[in-house]
This record gives sequence, structure tokens and C-alpha cells, in this order.
Amino acid sequence: MKRRDSTCHDTSGHLACTTHAVRPSPTLVTRTLPIACGAGWASDGAHPINESDMRRYCSAIILTAFLTFALHAQTLHAQTLREQTRSLAEDTTSGPSRIVSINPFILLFGYFSGEYEKRVSSTLSVAVAGSYIKFDSDRYTNLDVKARLYPNELAMRGFGIATSLGATAIRSSNTDCVFAPTPSEPTCTTKVKTFTSPAVAVELQYQWLLGSRKHTAVTLGGGLKRFLGSSAKFDQSSVSRFLPTGRVSIGYAY
Repeated sequence: MKRRDSTCHDTSGHLACTTHAVRPSPTLVTRTLPIACGAGWASDGAHPINESDMRRYCSAIILTAFLTFALHAQTLHAQTLREQTRSLAEDTTSGPSRIVSINPFILLFGYFSGEYEKRVSSTLSVAVAGSYIKFDSDRYTNLDVKARLYPNELAMRGFGIATSLGATAIRSSNTDCVFAPTPSEPTCTTKVKTFTSPAVAVELQYQWLLGSRKHTAVTLGGGLKRFLGSSAKFDQSSVSRFLPTGRVSIGYAY
């Protein structure tokens, strides 16, 4: 856009004015980079901004930021996996590795059941168990060695499956009574038979380690035992070859 300027001169007492058109000098427009590429960066009058260069510059910044983020995320993911693996390894190998437990309830009736268990690996433990208990008129004194598998790979905790091999001393009592033809007290005879039999068993259980230091062990379980003695010993007594087993125990883990 043109503008007009007037110039006046005093010549011999007369004021003479002339008017001429003036073309304004070109002015560079200042442009600011987009916010995403650094708000506030602007060109000056001597160095105008080239839009093509700015696009390449912004693309380079975005690509660099993306690659940096991806590399950081991958590194963080690898660190997290290592920490989880280390935490799981410490969890399966740390904490109590031995438990001594008894059934406190049958002690009130004059019987006993107890076990000592030791962790071998994250999935396996071995145990020695002993008990003295009575069913009906038969009494059993048991000594068993057990191998216990923990499928959750947290030995001494959670669900466990055990097989055992041991020996049982059995005391069987049979009472026979004979009634006379006339009303009177019957004549009764008690026969006691004692023998020892090898035995195998399968047992399922669930075990909790309680407390901040996991020193209290609580176990519930049950199973079935089979006696392997000769048939003659069992035919002459009232003892069955199969014996159900149960486990309710409280113990100290260390």
C-alpha cells in the first residue's frame, strides 16, 4: 500500500510544497513454531523461517521422543520381569523350611498324632509322622515316612499331595459272649490279637503359614491307608485292610 508525503520550502517569502508517493519497505512477518515443536521460537527479520525445514525439525523431535519412550518402556518391562522372577525365587526359597506339628484335640482323649516336615525344594518336602489312636476296639500305633508334593511350587504352603510308606502295630480285641438257656448273665470271652503290618497311604491336605513371620502352621487334611500284611493276620481279627485317616494339626514353623 502506498502513502503520500508532502515537503514544503520557503522560497523568497513564498511557501512552496511538493507531494510525492512513498512505497513502504517490505517487512518480514514473524512466525512462531507450533506448540508441539517448541512454542516461542520465532524468526527474526534477517533469518525467515522455512516451513519445510520446520516440518522436518518437528518430525525429528517426535521420532526421537517416540524412540526414547519405547526404549525406556522396554527397559522398565525387563526390570519388572527380573524383579518378579527374583521375588518369586525368594518367596519359594525363603521363610520357614521346617514344621513340627501335633493334633492338640486328640490329646484330650489320651491319644497322639504328630509330624515333622522339612522342605527339600520349592515343590517337594519330606516328613516323618507318628500316631497312636483307637478305632472301636482296635488300637493303631503308626510310624510313616512321607513325600509331599506342592503343585503351586510354594513348598510348606497351600495344597499338598503326599504318599507314605510305614509300619503299623495293631492291637485288635474281639469279645464273644455265650448266653445260657436260663436267664442269667452271659459268659463273655475277650480275645486280643497283636501284630505288625507294613502300610502305604495317600493323603491330601491344605496348609497355612500364619503371622507376619509365618511361624504358625495350621493344617487340615485326610486320606486313606492300606495295610499290606498277610491275609491270615487280618482274617483272624476284626481289622480291615483299609483305614481312613484325618489330619488336624497346629505347629511351629521355623
